[in-house]
Amino acid sequence: MNSTIFVLGIVLQAAAGIVALIQVRQAPQRLPWLLIALSSLLIVARRLGTLGQTLQSGGSLTTAEVLTLVISLLFFLGVLLMSNSFAAIRRGNEALRVSEERYAHALGATSDGLWEWEPATGATVFSPQWKAMLGYREGEVEDHISTWERLVHPDDRARVMAAVEDHLQGRSPGIEVEFRMRHRDGRWLDILSRGRVVRIGSQGTVRVVGTHIDITGRKQCEDELRRASLYARSLLEASLDPLVTIAPSGIITDANAAAEAVTGACRSRLIGSDFSTFFTDPDAARTGYRRALEQGSVRDYPLVIRHATGRTTEVLYNASVYRDERGEVAGVFAAARDVTAIRSTEAQLLRFKTMFDSANFGATICDLQGTMLYVNASFAAAHGFTPAELIGQSLSRLHTREQMVLVARLMQRMKDEGRFDAQEVDHLRRDGSICPMLMTGTAIRDASGAPLWFAATAIDISERKRTEESLRQAEKMNAVGRLAGGVAHDFNNQLTGVIGYAEVLAERLSDPVMQRHARNILTAAHRAADLTQQLLAFSRKGKYLNVPVDMHKIITEMVILLERSIDKRIVIRQELAADPCIVLGDPTQLQTALLNLAINARDAMPHGGVLTISTTVVAIPGDQANPQQAAGLHLHIRVCDTGCGMDAESLRHAFEPFFTTKGPGQGTGLGLAAVHGTVRNHRGRITVDSVVDQGTTFSLWLPLPDGAAAARPIPAPPPVRGCARILVVDDEEMVRALAADMLSSLGHAVTTCADGEQAVTAFKASDGAFDLVVLDLVMPRMGGREAFAALRRIDPQVKVILVSGYSIQGEAQAIIDEGAIAFLQKPFSLAELSQQVAAALARQPVLTPT
Repeated sequence: MNSTIFVLGIVLQAAAGIVALIQVRQAPQRLPWLLIALSSLLIVARRLGTLGQTLQSGGSLTTAEVLTLVISLLFFLGVLLMSNSFAAIRRGNEALRVSEERYAHALGATSDGLWEWEPATGATVFSPQWKAMLGYREGEVEDHISTWERLVHPDDRARVMAAVEDHLQGRSPGIEVEFRMRHRDGRWLDILSRGRVVRIGSQGTVRVVGTHIDITGRKQCEDELRRASLYARSLLEASLDPLVTIAPSGIITDANAAAEAVTGACRSRLIGSDFSTFFTDPDAARTGYRRALEQGSVRDYPLVIRHATGRTTEVLYNASVYRDERGEVAGVFAAARDVTAIRSTEAQLLRFKTMFDSANFGATICDLQGTMLYVNASFAAAHGFTPAELIGQSLSRLHTREQMVLVARLMQRMKDEGRFDAQEVDHLRRDGSICPMLMTGTAIRDASGAPLWFAATAIDISERKRTEESLRQAEKMNAVGRLAGGVAHDFNNQLTGVIGYAEVLAERLSDPVMQRHARNILTAAHRAADLTQQLLAFSRKGKYLNVPVDMHKIITEMVILLERSIDKRIVIRQELAADPCIVLGDPTQLQTALLNLAINARDAMPHGGVLTISTTVVAIPGDQANPQQAAGLHLHIRVCDTGCGMDAESLRHAFEPFFTTKGPGQGTGLGLAAVHGTVRNHRGRITVDSVVDQGTTFSLWLPLPDGAAAARPIPAPPPVRGCARILVVDDEEMVRALAADMLSSLGHAVTTCADGEQAVTAFKASDGAFDLVVLDLVMPRMGGREAFAALRRIDPQVKVILVSGYSIQGEAQAIIDEGAIAFLQKPFSLAELSQQVAAALARQPVLTPT
């Protein structure tokens, strides 16, 4: 028992030492625990020594040893309790340390400034973040309430202090107020301050603690957001188009004034309503809305909005989705464009465009730099382009450099004066040819009067220019024709005597030499007569007969004549395909015309070539007929050569009298003019096409009479002698004497008069003794027509042969139509005179035009 108690004491002392050693390792204050551990271990050592002695002596347990055991037990318990207490303190300190670290980290992580204020003393503590927020470092500002008062905006100070006082007096649960504070750099920061009253210590010292938060950026964002909201609202309301926002459910969440106007519903009624109910076709509206939700947007979706009054508005619906901050569809922003006016305008524009595009005049709109913004089909076609090829091009593409100077001057006139009228401008066609246009231009201006575009009309006057040129040519040729006709008439009067007397001399002279001289005179006179025939043909006063003429026969005879006289290097081809080929006219005139064309072709091929004469029958439709060419069947004659050709200038003057490209002594210049006159005399048309160094083609169209295929030329009757009483009336003494001599030589009794008055007097005095009157058409005092009328009044059955240096056309034909027997062209031969007199006396049909 004694030993057990003794061992127990040793164990308790040892445990106390061990606990002390453990605390030495863990406690922050190690020295006390180290002393306790050493004392405990020394006690254990001494107790072990005492235990050994006791065991050796065999002694018993004493009271001191029992007391020592009790003390060891109490010591162990004390050490153990102290160990637990120090462990709790240690854990508390550790928790406090961690809390302090967390607090420090929290303060470091936030930009909020902390402050603490003791109202009684004014002492204030500002955190480093508070100072940094205002641009200060530690030590640069005093920790006192005066620092805060100095930095707060004067206008905000009273309001802030009132909020603090309300909280100190218990009228508010806390302090939360916004105010402005001056930064170190002078700018003002917006601050949000939150605070609360706390009481510290046993005496309950009142302190106010709180935070400062810099809300300058937030305030700026709020201001920007507010301005953006006001701007967006202003835009929304400023729009003339109805604008609404629609939730995914189809409910309207906002609307502008235009939406109110078009629906007749106020904004409060629109918001919260199903948008589709305001359309005449709700299903179509919902379909468009679903399409916007599915595809993200819809464009120009046609709908009709119904107003509360029942009227409707045609619109184009455009919508796009908008999303929230998570990217989810929050709704649809929709706009409806009223297209009623647009549709009306489009219809008007379409009508105007159709009108301009179908107009037979050109129209174009250009910008101020001369770029074509619009051209109609006529304008483009006149230049050989399509509208698409010209739109976007400069006007310079359609003008020469010289003409662009004029165009620029006209554009400047439109800028200054607003328009220009009837200006002739040469345009360039696609092929490079010139197209004269009659232009009229107008400046299109804006509301201020400034020019925006130029609009111009252009009329192709090529045909008019050609017509004017033809008219001038016709007037010129008419004037020359009158001159040529007058000259030919007078010349024919003289040639009548020359030819007549030359024939008489040739018949009566027995001396061969003198007879040859007379024949030479006759030959020269006939050549001169041919020249007068060309003059009359040119002046369209030279058509003598109107009989059926076989043009194939005329051409064949002409070719036979040519083949004997032209260069053998020229090949003549006949392509005579016309059926029928008979026209009504004068065979001599027609043959002379074709011969003139053939001779011109020969002269154009000095080194040889091919001359082709062809005929076909063509029909001229009624819609292509004109004063120069009647409708119906025509004989088309083409005379083509492969010669040197003519340039454009020569072509323009080809049919003018006395115009020739031949050298001196090689032509009179009357050939083509005579051909032109002959064709026109026969109610036909002639044209010429030529290319330099490639050849020339003359085309003649002669009308085919009804039954032309069955018509045949009538041979001339043989000369006849007689014994009639004939009155010869002519103001030319030589012609009058020649006619008397010729008729007398044929056995007739002849009386002559110098003018119409003498003739009427002589005829009346004869009391019907004259069998025939040979009457000149052009005489002084009383002309042939007046004399014929007077003779008819004396004797309605009087027989009259008209004689004239002009042709049968005009007044002569009128007298024939009134009852004259025949017409005789000067100069005439004895045979021609005898034939006409014999036919008139026998009252047989004569070869005169019908």
